[in-house]
Amino acid sequence: MSESEVLGFTVYDRDLGGHPNEVFMRALPEKVAEIPRGTYVTIEDGDRTFIGRVIDGPYTVREGNDDRTYFVIELVATLTPDGQTGVFSRPPPNREVQRADPNTVGKYIGCLGDIYIGRLATQFEVPVQLDSSTLIRHVAIFGTTGAGKSNTLQVIVEECLRRNFAVLCFDVEGEYVAMDQPTDILHGLLTKFGYKPEGVSDFRVLVPFPCSSLAKNAQRFTIPFQDIDKNILCEIVDVHGLHRVALLDAIEEVSSGFKTVQQDYFFEETEAMPYRLSDVIERIKKKLNPVLNPDLPQYLREIYTSLLTKLYYLSDLKIFDQEAETVAIEEIVKAGRLTVVDISEATDDLRNIVIAYILKKLFEYKMRNPDTPRIGIVLEEAHTFISESRKTRMIATATMLFELARRGRKRGICLFFVSQQPAHLPTEIFELCNTRFIHRISSTENLEVVQRSTGGVPRALWQAVTSLGRGECLLVSPKFHHAVVVKVRPAASKRLYTE
Repeated sequence: MSESEVLGFTVYDRDLGGHPNEVFMRALPEKVAEIPRGTYVTIEDGDRTFIGRVIDGPYTVREGNDDRTYFVIELVATLTPDGQTGVFSRPPPNREVQRADPNTVGKYIGCLGDIYIGRLATQFEVPVQLDSSTLIRHVAIFGTTGAGKSNTLQVIVEECLRRNFAVLCFDVEGEYVAMDQPTDILHGLLTKFGYKPEGVSDFRVLVPFPCSSLAKNAQRFTIPFQDIDKNILCEIVDVHGLHRVALLDAIEEVSSGFKTVQQDYFFEETEAMPYRLSDVIERIKKKLNPVLNPDLPQYLREIYTSLLTKLYYLSDLKIFDQEAETVAIEEIVKAGRLTVVDISEATDDLRNIVIAYILKKLFEYKMRNPDTPRIGIVLEEAHTFISESRKTRMIATATMLFELARRGRKRGICLFFVSQQPAHLPTEIFELCNTRFIHRISSTENLEVVQRSTGGVPRALWQAVTSLGRGECLLVSPKFHHAVVVKVRPAASKRLYTE
């Protein structure tokens, strides 16, 4: 290495009780401003080279008539003629501390792969990449509003599409409905990362029947009431106990008939009679008819009356049994295709009904067709769909989601959970997501939850999370030797409502 890359020198130990894998560096005065925490360094000692990273400092002390500035370096690996080993010793004093070259850093961290995320925030010349195979272990993106979550998600989506993933995005804000167009911002910064503005070529927008979308060619869809999972539906609209029993009984009654679908002289084939939400409503109304049921007990009358109110509410959502196309899952699971479900105008219940219905249908499809393309599924503001506080009252919904996550991995299903309120997420979500993008988090409660469930991050890096800039994040992945701070590249496609 050239002399200009020397940052300082190791010094004598000041505390014999210090950490065995840490050394102090006295920085060259002209280099102090160029050594942010997270900088990777090498320290040569004979035929071995220590790899380290700056984890603390700068600390300036007065020594005689001079000011000296010190940094703390964590030793993370040792390079010998036989290869890389763990850290079983420490370099002696007065050894040069040099800035590590990009190739050394990349190989050590393990940030080489086919999903390009950005560059190290502390050493911009070092690219940060993930291996697409790690996404199957699911991804979480956390951060406060304006910290860069949406851009990070958009970058991951773009990279997955480049690798022939299918991507399904539940868009709660209507941000991603213009991704077929090139971005109109940050062109200069995008060029620094080696990219150019570019829209997604294979792109579709779906929108629930009662809603509209800013996308020009958005396709409205309906949900057949007979196809929705009734246990999940009951949880979403709070139909429990005897009300739930009454609803399921009414559905069984209206679906108990059969119709002939094929007949000849020797053969007849039948299938269950199709039914609509309106059929169930009429069945409940008949039960409440005093002429048809004069002896109906009062408690049942109250149950049916309350249930009828719930069914009218479902009818007013105008998502069931409308004159529109249904969702064709086979059209979603197409290599390189992005399907955005625009639920920005939907109420909470309508949004959750749509998400639950499509997720269950997609899971069933992938179970029957395991060789179809890998698919990434984006769940924005995931805490509004399934939360820790509601988990025990949404057992069917939680079971479906967790089964999708666990069993879906072997069939190429990747879940991308995005939330600004990680403290409200079920603990199982943290257990599922091995790769985490942690943007700036201001709330102590949210930060503590993420911190407790994320290992291998030094205290100094956690302290930096509250001050991360827009587009910077702490990236933790099983592919990496340890967590890194990343400057995420700008998205190449357009996103609405960007600041």
